[in-house]
Amino acid sequence: MSKVTQWSFENGGCAAEERRVWYLCAFSDGHMVEKAHLYDFRGVVEEGGSYILKGYNIVSNPPRLAVQREATFYNTTPIVVSQELEEEAQRIAFPESRRTPLQHRGPSGLATLVGRVVEISTVRRAVVKRETVPVRNVRIEQDGCRATLSLWREATTWEVRLGQMAIFTHLTSTVSPNFGQQWSTGNYSTMEEETEVIRTIKVIGASILEGKEVEILLEDLDVLKVAADVWEVICPQQAYPISLRVKTKAGWIVCAEAEAEE
Repeated sequence: MSKVTQWSFENGGCAAEERRVWYLCAFSDGHMVEKAHLYDFRGVVEEGGSYILKGYNIVSNPPRLAVQREATFYNTTPIVVSQELEEEAQRIAFPESRRTPLQHRGPSGLATLVGRVVEISTVRRAVVKRETVPVRNVRIEQDGCRATLSLWREATTWEVRLGQMAIFTHLTSTVSPNFGQQWSTGNYSTMEEETEVIRTIKVIGASILEGKEVEILLEDLDVLKVAADVWEVICPQQAYPISLRVKTKAGWIVCAEAEAEE
C-alpha cells in the first residue's frame, strides 16, 4: 500500500504530492499473531520467512507494531506456525467486508455498501493527529434508503459520479445524536462500479417483504432481493435448500434458473 504524506488542495479537489510505501504484515512467534505496518523494507522481508526483529515501536489503540527504517531484521531458524495461526494471519491481513443493507443501524464491523450515488460534496480539509488530510462526503441510495459516506485521504480521488451504481467496501460506522449513522473509508476500502454478475448460489430461506419483494437468505448468510412474481416462478414449492444459477445486480436477482443436480 501507499500513504500520501502531503496533499495539495485547489478548486474543490485535491492531489497527492508525496507518497510513502508501506506494507501490512501479520507476524507469528508460533503462539500468537500480531499485525504490523512496515515502512521502507521492500525486499528485506519475505512471506514465510523467519526473523528476529529489533528496534520496533508499538503505536495506536488497539496497539500494533510500527516498523520504521531504524529497525533491523535478522534471518533466523524457521519457526513452526500452526494451521490455526496461519488462518488467523490471513484474517488479519485480508479482513472480510460483509455486504450490509443501507438501512442497517449500529455497529457492524467492516461493511460493504451498494447504492446509487445521489450526492457528492467538494473536498474539504480536515486535521487528523496534526496532519491535514482531504475528506469528501458521498450519499448513496438503494431501495428508498440513504446512507452518507465520508471518503478519507486517498478515497477522495476515486472517480465517483452522480447516478453511478457503486460498491464501497471495508467501511466502518459511527452513530452520533446530531448526524445519525455515518460510514467512513479506511486502509482497506475500495470502490468499484456495480455490474451484472453471474454466479451459483444456495438459498436456505426466503422472507416476503412489503412492495411485492422477496428477500432470500443464502448459505453464507448474505441476502439478495427478487421480485415476488419472479420468485414464484423460480421456486414455486418453497423447498429449501435450493441451488440456483443467477444473474445479480445491485443486490437484486435479475434472472435465475435451477442448478442441475449432480
